[in-house]
Amino acid sequence: MLITGATGRIGRAIHALYPEARASDRADGDLARDPPKIRAGEGTVIHLAGNLAENIDAADLNIRMTINVLRACRQSSVRRLIIASSVLADEPRAGFPITYYGAAKAAQEAMLSAWCAEDESRIGVALRFGHFSPGSTPPLEHEAVRLDEGMLAHWVARALALENTGLTTWNAVGRVGK
Repeated sequence: MLITGATGRIGRAIHALYPEARASDRADGDLARDPPKIRAGEGTVIHLAGNLAENIDAADLNIRMTINVLRACRQSSVRRLIIASSVLADEPRAGFPITYYGAAKAAQEAMLSAWCAEDESRIGVALRFGHFSPGSTPPLEHEAVRLDEGMLAHWVARALALENTGLTTWNAVGRVGK
C-alpha cells in the first residue's frame, strides 16, 4: 500500500495505523508534475497529498496531483484508490459557500468516478474528511463535522475492507465517545 501526503496531519495518523505502508511525500517527487512510482504488489493507494490553501492556484495543483495519481494507478493496475476529499466537496447541499477548495475536491471525486468506470473491478473511495486536528478544539461551527483519531481509523479501515466496486463516497466525520 502506498500513502501519498504521508507527512500531513491525516497522512501521519494513517501511516501510524498502517506502518507497513510505504509513505510518500514531497521528497519523493512533485506529484503535480510527475505520477508517483507505484511498486509491484501495491494494490492500494491512499492519496492524501494536497494543498489546503483557498485559491485557484491551489485548486489547480490539487487537481493535477490527482490526475497524476490516477495515471500511475492505471499504469500499475492498482485495484483500490482511496482519496482524501472533504465535506466541502458538497458545499451547496451542506450549506457552505462555494470555494475553490471544495470545487477542486468535487472535481477529484468526479475523476475518481471516471477511473472506476474504466474498469469495473476497481474500487474507489472518496473519504470526505471533516475537521481533523488532534489536540485542538475546532471552532464551534466545525463541531458538526469534527473527525477524531478513533473515527479516522474507523473510516480508513472501512475503506480498506470495502469490496463493492465503483465509487463509494462517505462523509468521514465523528468522534469516539469520551
